[in-house]
Amino acid sequence: MSTDVCKPEITNPISISNEPKTLLPAPKQDPTRNKSNLQSSIRELKLRNTQLARTNADLQQQLKDVMESRISVEMNIHQMRP
Repeated sequence: MSTDVCKPEITNPISISNEPKTLLPAPKQDPTRNKSNLQSSIRELKLRNTQLARTNADLQQQLKDVMESRISVEMNIHQMRP
């Protein structure tokens, strides 16, 4: 059995750092503007989450298809053996 593994190309790797984050004091802002900025950030993050969920679902389907193909190929190889 082959040990070749399909490796997906990662287009947006997530960087993880163990360095502690230093927080700066929050600038004094108008509460209305701060609320608006937070709402805007939430909308953007929800959109990003939706995009990632769709990508995840697509990748899960591709994995399922590849695994089914692999099983089919392995069965054909097994039948070809003397």
